Amino acid sequence: MKREIKFRVFNTQRNSYTKTQDWYLSVQSGLVHGIYGDEYPEMIVEQYTGLKDSTGKEIYEGDILLLSGYGNYECEFPFLELYQASMEGDIQNIIGNIHENPELLE
Repeated sequence: MKREIKFRVFNTQRNSYTKTQDWYLSVQSGLVHGIYGDEYPEMIVEQYTGLKDSTGKEIYEGDILLLSGYGNYECEFPFLELYQASMEGDIQNIIGNIHENPELLE
């Protein structure tokens, strides 16, 4: 399966997502390079999984999903459990993310 490599960026100071085209990111040899890390610790880069929920919304690292037979699930890299859930048809919909809705994991 070939998947599109995309990212989104959460700014912890603004408590909101910013568009990645506003920031420099490149992918080389599977590693993400950009103006983050020690220079911009408030920026959290989240990778697209290549999967969509039941409504067609793209699923990113950090999303909280509702999975059939499981409940609320935090999407974390390397996405192995998520791919398994996808193959079993268990992905329902995105109900939030770990930054704006951490209470969904309690």
